[in-house]
Amino acid sequence: MKTGGRLALAVVAWSLSILVMAVIGSWLDRSVFRSVESQTAMAHVMEAAIVLLAALVYWRCVPRAPDLGRRVIYLAVFVMLMMAIGYFMIDVAIVLVTLLFGL
Repeated sequence: MKTGGRLALAVVAWSLSILVMAVIGSWLDRSVFRSVESQTAMAHVMEAAIVLLAALVYWRCVPRAPDLGRRVIYLAVFVMLMMAIGYFMIDVAIVLVTLLFGL
């Protein structure tokens, strides 16, 4: 598989992981974790997992560049792309969680 296809597949998997974590987090929030402190800790753990997954995607799928300038451009484009996709998927996750669990 070429680099572009591998990168696109990894980004799709990363964006779907946001949905999965939102549903699991909402279920745990309603059934297991009742205190505000535990909910906050769980949210921070999930956010860290999403960021670490994005860093892994960047490390494994973004092609190496011969010079520093091009590598910085790759990083900037990757971060902007992941932020845009992440914000969209968070909105989708909010709608999905609302449909599944109600307000």
